[in-house]
Amino acid sequence: MPVELGEQLSLSFRKFKKDPVLQERLKLSSNAYSSITDFSISFIPTGARDNSFFVYNIDLSLKDTSYLKEIQEKIVSFFADNEYITNTRRKRNEQLTEQKNLLETKIRKIDSTKQVIDNLAKANKLTPDFFYNNPISPSQLNEIEYNSKNELIKVNASLKDKDVEIVQPFISPEKYDVVSANNTSKKIVLGGILLAFILTPVVGRKKLTEAKM
Repeated sequence: MPVELGEQLSLSFRKFKKDPVLQERLKLSSNAYSSITDFSISFIPTGARDNSFFVYNIDLSLKDTSYLKEIQEKIVSFFADNEYITNTRRKRNEQLTEQKNLLETKIRKIDSTKQVIDNLAKANKLTPDFFYNNPISPSQLNEIEYNSKNELIKVNASLKDKDVEIVQPFISPEKYDVVSANNTSKKIVLGGILLAFILTPVVGRKKLTEAKM
């Protein structure tokens, strides 16, 4: 779970600060790792009932902000490339792809039905029996098609979603809050980074069978 990953990463820094455990986990350069003076992660509840959305706040203090970009990228990679997120990404994409295929099939069937109705109307062969055997009216077909196409747009957008998003990057203000330590080093306090984890589709959570016509 993402919450457990964050706790493990934070524990690595607190418990093994003088050892390269955190450096190895994040695959940081020696200079970037030695620049870190404080590192903490806090989980922010989002209220998502289906555990589909997780947010972390990561607070970081550095001696040298020139390593900020490297550290931020490595933190995102740590979460995005772990086995749990990778497996979740695969399952999510499989579900979304199946839903996409069902919606595309549904839209093609609607287009075909509308074409039949149009051809019958042009040939003056559109009888009441046709609507008796096909209870869906042309206006209803248009509405179903409109809704299906909108749903397809959302599904396609979800397929392009990243699993880990930086909601807010680390804030490095122009005038840093500098804390002197024995007049030999400086700690630059940075605003926390917010990471959001999108683990299941935000749209199209209904059963896939509902996408069938």
